Amino acid sequence: MKAALTVREDRGGRINSAADLAAREDVKLYMLRGPAYPLLLALSPRPHDRLVYRKLKPWSLVPYTRLWTPFVLDQVANGKAVIIADRVTLTYQAAKACQNYPDTEFYIGRENVISHPMVFYYNRLRLPQVFKLWEERIVRVQEMGIFSKWKAESLALRGDFSRCPKAEIGEADTLDFVHHRSIFLLWLGGIALAGVVLLVELLLGGQVARACGYVVQKGGRPGGWRRHAARVQRIQMRQDH
Repeated sequence: MKAALTVREDRGGRINSAADLAAREDVKLYMLRGPAYPLLLALSPRPHDRLVYRKLKPWSLVPYTRLWTPFVLDQVANGKAVIIADRVTLTYQAAKACQNYPDTEFYIGRENVISHPMVFYYNRLRLPQVFKLWEERIVRVQEMGIFSKWKAESLALRGDFSRCPKAEIGEADTLDFVHHRSIFLLWLGGIALAGVVLLVELLLGGQVARACGYVVQKGGRPGGWRRHAARVQRIQMRQDH
């Protein structure tokens, strides 16, 4: 995958390349702790990449658990820092955190800073079935073209998030009675309909029972029934004779 930048566009101009980042002395740089990214920058044939490497400070390399915390993202949102990471992680983290920065525009630099393949490491002492299932899922997703489609759309948008999409459509608002009003009215209508049906059954139940040959026993238990079809038949036979 390709590493990129994410930062709020401020008065200093948008940072779209390593050259732009190297020229911004007022912008801090953060990246994942480890030797991979610093070595790729230090050994790069491009002079701007080596200038970016010289911008690295001891506090620039942070673990993953801290790289996407408010401590770093607040600096990014204020235009004081950038994060170098892979495009997948940048897109995911920016989309997840953008709700906390409604007045901030996150974006990914248009030019690649570092190009490298995405590699997954799995301990051989763990269950081999998990790794096998993971490989099968990766192959299936690649064959379906999901990765290619996502990459094409991401490059077409040039990493411009244009504010937080969820905040634009109001999904980040606190839900209240107004949001659930239609569901409540539907539930209330169902209760009312059930009550009407019950009343109709109580009013017409006696007539239906008599038509079917059932009567209510007088002086018996509430709701008690007895069948009198045989008695009606005997009376009718006597009248015929």
